[in-house]
Amino acid sequence: MTEWLSFTHEMVENVLGESFISRQNQLKQTKIGLGSPDLCHLIKSSSSNPKNDPASLVGFYHHVIGVDTSSLAGIASYFGRLINSQKNSKFFQKNWTILSGTYCSYNAFSKIDFHIHFILPGKFYFDFFDSDGKKINLQKNLDFFFFDNQANLFFRKYPSLNQNQNQNKNQNENQNQNQNKNQNINQNQNKNQNQNQKSK
Repeated sequence: MTEWLSFTHEMVENVLGESFISRQNQLKQTKIGLGSPDLCHLIKSSSSNPKNDPASLVGFYHHVIGVDTSSLAGIASYFGRLINSQKNSKFFQKNWTILSGTYCSYNAFSKIDFHIHFILPGKFYFDFFDSDGKKINLQKNLDFFFFDNQANLFFRKYPSLNQNQNQNKNQNENQNQNQNKNQNINQNQNKNQNQNQKSK
């Protein structure tokens, strides 16, 4: 099967793990707002024995918006779809297999970027990073973190609501400015007419 997932635009890393470094740099620069889109990173291999062939490991990644990150089940479900998509790729060249994956999502309220690592078959663990890329420990507060992520998910999934509100606000401001300009023009025209009549 081909190295690409079906119906997913993937990018290939030149150096394994470089997409994580790029993400951390972006979060450091943009500490205000919703942060970067979710990142899904996959490690694949076309080798029949990847454990003894580390050179065969290749990093693939893509960005995601809208996946349910309010629970582990939602992210695991997305990861499962990716595995099936890899198996169902229609162009047969090499037998590429997903070995592991990491899903990264930024919580704009807590300013925390959480990474969920999946290792096939069936293992997973969490990592948490602040906006500066420093690793922090939130293992004891996972339930609260996922609960807090429900509200965060809404704003990240529907950013167009805020965009539309800002657009409407800008349109109203522009309309008010135009109305004020027109009023000033009319006042000046009336003033000039009155002056011309007096001079006559």
